Amino acid sequence: LEEFLPCVFPCLAGDWLQGPYVYKLYAFYGFKESQIAVLYVAGFASSVLFGSCTGPLADIWGRRKMAIAFSVIYTFCCLTKMSPNFWWLLIGRVFGGISTSMLFSTFESWYVYEHSERHGFPSEWIGITFSITTFWNGMLAILAGIVSNVTAETLGFGPVAPFVVALLPLGVCGVLVVKMWEENYGDGKSDFSGSCMRG
Repeated sequence: LEEFLPCVFPCLAGDWLQGPYVYKLYAFYGFKESQIAVLYVAGFASSVLFGSCTGPLADIWGRRKMAIAFSVIYTFCCLTKMSPNFWWLLIGRVFGGISTSMLFSTFESWYVYEHSERHGFPSEWIGITFSITTFWNGMLAILAGIVSNVTAETLGFGPVAPFVVALLPLGVCGVLVVKMWEENYGDGKSDFSGSCMRG
């Protein structure tokens, strides 16, 4: 718990900071509704296509490495938002979909392994940890919405500001994972392609 929550909360905050201003940023850059729709579909499609593979890949490659990769990829995604170029934004959406899938599989898988396999704690405690995570995730969503609004509207930095602010918690997440987490893996005998298809 002491190693899981300090790492997962910054990455959740980084995710929530961006949500309210994605559409507004695209409109600010002057894109048409049809172009914005393409950007959204690209993000959702990449999440669907790659989402079923992020879990099995983390099992094979290592969940710590995957969490670090999440931090790097989502940071890159935020950086692409600073460009008004449609193709850069499209690439950012694709990587955003991938990183979102990594967020909602890698971190929890790492924790469950550490809890059950490495430390042998009672399985009943897992539900308590996830309940705490869910509660504070809601609080983070509210706080992130306020911070996004203040930076973009009140301080007048515009709709790109929340994405710049999100770089901080995403960077903190990566650093904490490097310093605090030990590597763990899933079932090494599982078939990667079969796992992706089942996903």
